[in-house]
Amino acid sequence: MASERFVFLRRTAVIALVALCLARLAAVAQQSAAAAAIPTELAAAFVRTTVPADSAALVSFMPDQVAPGLDDRIFMPPSMHVIGSVVAGSRAYAFATSPLPADSVLRLVALEYTRQKWPGVSLMRLTASLGPLQSGGFRPAPPAGPPTTFCHQSIEALISAHRSPDAMTLLRIEIVPAAAGCAFEASLPPRGLRPPVPTSPLPRIYDPPNTSSGVECINSFSSEHSQTRLSTAMDASALANHYGKQLETQGWSPMPDGPLARRLYTRTDSSGAKQIAALTIGVSPAAPGCREGTLDVYTIRSR
Repeated sequence: MASERFVFLRRTAVIALVALCLARLAAVAQQSAAAAAIPTELAAAFVRTTVPADSAALVSFMPDQVAPGLDDRIFMPPSMHVIGSVVAGSRAYAFATSPLPADSVLRLVALEYTRQKWPGVSLMRLTASLGPLQSGGFRPAPPAGPPTTFCHQSIEALISAHRSPDAMTLLRIEIVPAAAGCAFEASLPPRGLRPPVPTSPLPRIYDPPNTSSGVECINSFSSEHSQTRLSTAMDASALANHYGKQLETQGWSPMPDGPLARRLYTRTDSSGAKQIAALTIGVSPAAPGCREGTLDVYTIRSR
């Protein structure tokens, strides 16, 4: 009797264990089915809140990888863990994580896009602000960090990276139709076919970070400029007095001199000619909060 009771209890325990396992498998299956249905819903909700104009677009979600057909515009660094990608009409999104800091992730992505010959829009604007890179002179301060917008033909890639509380960085790459700047760059002939630009003797020098040409430095006044070159034994002070007296006789009153810094530099160019650069920085007499700079380069050639 005892042995039969033992066998009965053993069979009961096995049946209970099997039932428990089946219940757990069913629960996992239900969770998996729900998880499989969630990404598309989440993608649709994400796109409709982020890109209202595309709310009627077809949405597709590709977990754990970049969707096929996007490998020519979404360039993930090899060290990134890809979460997935979303395609909604004319826009596409890719997400990845990394333990690296956000600025390091942005630099890695910028390197990938640069290797694929996608120019950074911030660098394009810097180049266009004062002419091609062959020209010199004063230029706006370069971007403090790597570019976060890249341009190729009629497409722009927008990059963002944010550090999460769990010490992971979330990377987002968004592909959108190009803005006017990218469209203009795409309309130009390839750089190798563009007419050559004469090289300027002026060196390129960049403004300090966090500075800009404010409205008060541009629109609050106008100016005229005149220049002369003389062969004379008079020193600079005597020559300034000579011209100053003529201004006073025409109704101009002298003002206190503002701070002025002048530096001279020299070098020998590739042809062997000596060059002298004169850099002058002063306070604008029309806008005391503005600084004015001039850069003159003199090339001395043998006669």
